[in-house]
Amino acid sequence: MKKILITDVDNTLFDWQRLWYESFSAMSTVAIEISGVEPEKFFTECSELHQKYGTSEYSFVLTELPSFKLLYGENVREAMHPAIEAFRNAQAINLKLYDGVASALDELRDRGVIIAAFTESKAFYTSERFRKLGLDGKIDYLYSPKIMIYLWIKNPNTWNFLILSTGLLRKESTSLIHTYWQVLLKNLVSRWTRQRT
Repeated sequence: MKKILITDVDNTLFDWQRLWYESFSAMSTVAIEISGVEPEKFFTECSELHQKYGTSEYSFVLTELPSFKLLYGENVREAMHPAIEAFRNAQAINLKLYDGVASALDELRDRGVIIAAFTESKAFYTSERFRKLGLDGKIDYLYSPKIMIYLWIKNPNTWNFLILSTGLLRKESTSLIHTYWQVLLKNLVSRWTRQRT
């Protein structure tokens, strides 16, 4: 009989909260220092952009801050390069799996357990983190409700990266997300099992 493990990703496999806090703080400190913009104004504008785009991980937050557009026009990215580098450096330091996660996932895979993971982060950010954390070879199915589902289906030569749209999902409909996830997972596992036999 096939066995399956369903796990959350953020703050379960790695410390997402620390990663976000340390990266955003490092970037903000440098950006405020360079620009001279008042911290309260800076954080208010960041918050408004996070709300606009539905994520606190929005990559272009600095280039869209009204205060920075007034100060630097089209050259925000160049002016904020040190802040962007501070963000990247903090991410590199803080992006790591919790102790024991990698070995536990490897052991489960060796035992034939199907591993499915769920995240509320948008797919763009999740896919990059998975690659850097080495999870793309350890997770069979990754479900990201806002945009896409990522599937890693192993074949004899490589891992194929497939993307399926999930346009039926709505942020405000938690029950729909859970129901859809259950149905989808059942179908994916069934398809995965057929491909492996």
